[in-house]
Amino acid sequence: MTGDRAIAKRLHATPTPTILALNKVDLLPAADVLPRTEAYRALLPEAAWILFSAQKGHGEPEAASGRDELLTMIVAALPEGPHYYPEDQVTDSYVRDMAAEFIREQIMLQLRDEVLYGTAVQILEFKERDSGDVYISANIFVDRDTHKRIIIGKKGQQLKEIGAAARAQLEELVGCKVFLELWVKVEPKWRQNEKWLKRLGYARQE
Repeated sequence: MTGDRAIAKRLHATPTPTILALNKVDLLPAADVLPRTEAYRALLPEAAWILFSAQKGHGEPEAASGRDELLTMIVAALPEGPHYYPEDQVTDSYVRDMAAEFIREQIMLQLRDEVLYGTAVQILEFKERDSGDVYISANIFVDRDTHKRIIIGKKGQQLKEIGAAARAQLEELVGCKVFLELWVKVEPKWRQNEKWLKRLGYARQE
């Protein structure tokens, strides 16, 4: 236990709360559980402690292994952090970027025979409503009118299918119902336009 003593000595010197989580308790002979537990608790007498099994409980309730209790202890010990985002903001730019990529991905998947490499997606709004749902609106930019017609499809059916598939991915990502509105716009030669590349996030911002 030389290594354990060295670790315990370092932990004594830090004000960070410590949890002594004794794993694999189910593998010990019953007669060894108490002596082993007391030996480790003696190294960190002021630490919260728990006996648990990381694997036991497969096919059984999580509480049977002690994992739920350990998670509760960890969460309770975490300090309250600062508010990095406004209370009404449910996401940061990473999730907005993911939303744009999900939409563009569905265009590529559903139109693989007519892959539109000149397609870009711009998220216009990403907002949590009072109901708890998320509203997302986005523009799909193409550089040819023929591509716009392909994406929209007959009576808008293709665009509906793209939106439905992207919405399912987004709902899994954010964990709630998503309302997604899509518009298709033509911007000729946008890939050669530095201003448009910056606007759509494809060029380095100065």
